Order: sequence, then structure tokens, then C-alpha cells
Amino acid sequence: MEEDYEGFLYPKIELQKCINCRLCEKVCPVLNRFSSSTVLDSYACYTYNEYIQERSSSGGILYEMSKYILEKKGIVCGACFDENWEVFHSCADNVEDSVKFRGSKYVQSKIGDVYSHVKDYLKKGKYVLFIGTPCQVSGLNHFLLKKYENLITVDIICHSVPSPKVWRYYLAEISRYNSVTNVQFRDKSNGWKNYSIKVNSDDRILLHEGKKQNLYMRGFLEDLYTRPSCSDCPARNYTSGSDFTIGDFWGCEKYYSIAQFEKGCSIVLINTVKGKTLFFNMKENFYSVPVPYEYVEPYGLHKPLTSSSKPHYNREYFYKNLEVTKSIRFLIFKCIIVLELKKRMKTAVDKCCKCFSNGK
Repeated sequence: MEEDYEGFLYPKIELQKCINCRLCEKVCPVLNRFSSSTVLDSYACYTYNEYIQERSSSGGILYEMSKYILEKKGIVCGACFDENWEVFHSCADNVEDSVKFRGSKYVQSKIGDVYSHVKDYLKKGKYVLFIGTPCQVSGLNHFLLKKYENLITVDIICHSVPSPKVWRYYLAEISRYNSVTNVQFRDKSNGWKNYSIKVNSDDRILLHEGKKQNLYMRGFLEDLYTRPSCSDCPARNYTSGSDFTIGDFWGCEKYYSIAQFEKGCSIVLINTVKGKTLFFNMKENFYSVPVPYEYVEPYGLHKPLTSSSKPHYNREYFYKNLEVTKSIRFLIFKCIIVLELKKRMKTAVDKCCKCFSNGK
């Protein structure tokens, strides 16, 4: 895998070693897309463990799923930080190690050789819980070439994935060469709905900004530096083959008045019979209430379920200036605020000129 100038990894084929078996084409999730599945059931959920709920991105349901699988001597695979605060997929065989998977990481993770490890565990008869973006779950299901009853897959409701390179540059700028000891993309100090991004260096807080104020989050959510393929995602609309789809249940207060939801609520969509069986086997470990699917329909609360993101119109400008800018935060600010204001002003002036012209 090689990183391109935008910071995304792409496979590089060593043609001199290729034996023309075409296996890469057979397992390609873009060339061989799964059919869209139908959501069987949907639930609003949160863990009974308030400590876990407060430290999870939403309701803490992935923690409860992980614990259930680990208690069966299984394996959990998810995204975690390395020593440089870049994101990669790893495996854990105990609850203590699985804590590293907790919390959202708004950076594309490196899969590495995790798919091969998952296959080895499955062949040994172990239960495996794999958590990833829809494209990562689809990639795993294609890689395996067959279905395994002991594999449980969860894809997260995914807006898009930001560039690891941009995150690397951003973190270096805000840390100012201080040693970073903790990163939280979804700190709940100000509540679940008003989450913040928080970066620490030991006991010092290097950054603590709300999602609407933080420039990295704004650039990500406005698709300034997300992966190009996210604009035509081959794994949306329930085509990853996942057993569950999980995310934040934004807007749950419109339908339910349960106070505990304010600390974080997960929406759990069950996509397979296997997933339905597993959910009912472990549901005593967390609170759950059935939710009509229209409450979470894509064009209501969770458009990313079926619709791809649209690249920001200043995306090309951003990457042209990424290597020469003195401040990545200023570059993000310029692309999503300054140039946006100029565009709006030009549009307003053009409209005024058109009106005066028509008046003549």
C-alpha cells in the first residue's frame, strides 16, 4: 500500500510478481457489489453502565457487544490509535485490551493484515466481532470468499473518512511538539449532543473545542479532505453484508422522553437473522426500545445510510496548498469560511447586477 499526495493509501501491484490469478478482482468489493439488504428490526439502546456510556461516543452498545463476544472466548477487531495517534485496525481477546476500540476516530484506519488474522481466528472456530466502516466490512466479507456463522460484523453509520495526512499535520500543529497523551474526538464534558474534540499532553489540555468551533471537524463534516471514493461509496444502502449497523440516534428526544438518552443513545439496525438472534441473546445487558424504521430513515436523521457525501468545492484548492501553507488551520478556515463568504458575496452582487440590468 502506498500513500498518495492527499494522504490516502492505495494498493500497488508488483507486476513482476503477479501470476495473473485474478484473485484480486474476484474479491474486489467495487467490482463485485453485494445486493442491498433489508433492515429487519431497529432499536434505540444504551448500556446500563453509566461509566461506559459517559465515555462512549453514543450509547455504549459496541462495548456491550464486545464484552459478550469476549466472554465466549472470542475476538474483537476494531479501530484504535497507535503511538503516533494514527488509526489502525487491531484485534483483542480480552475486555481490557478492547477498551482501545472505544470512541469515534475521525480518520481513515489502516486495515493492514487484520483480514488475514480474522480468517485465521474463524478457521479455529472462534467467534469474531469485526467493527468498521461499511467499506471495511464489505472488504472483509469479500476477502473471506465464504460465510462464517461465527463471524459477526458491525458497520458504523459513516459520513465519510478524512485523510490521515491531514490529521497528522493538524495534530502536529496543535501539539506544538508537546507529547500527546490522549485524543478524544467525542468528549462529552458538555453533553452528548454538544460533544467536543479534546487533546491532552499529560495533565495539560492542548485543545478542547466544540464540534461547531473546531476547524478539523468542520473541514471533515463539510468533506473538504475526505477520501474521493466516499463521493460514490460502493458500500452504502446496506450493501456491506453487515449483521448490524450502528450509530448515534440523533433526534431520539423527538420520540422518547427517557432522560438517560441525554447521555448518549445508539441506534441499532439489525440486518440479518444471525444478528437478530445475537441481539436477543445479549439484550439483557443494555436498555433497548423498538424504533420504527421511519424514525431513522436516511433522508430524516441519517442520510449517510444511503447517500454518498459530496466533495467540498474548495477541495482541489485545499490540496494544492496543503504542502505550502504555514498553518493547516488557517487553510481550512480559508477554504470553508473565507472563500465561502467571497462566493456568497459574488453571488449576491451578480443577482443585484442582473436585477438592475432587467430593470433597464
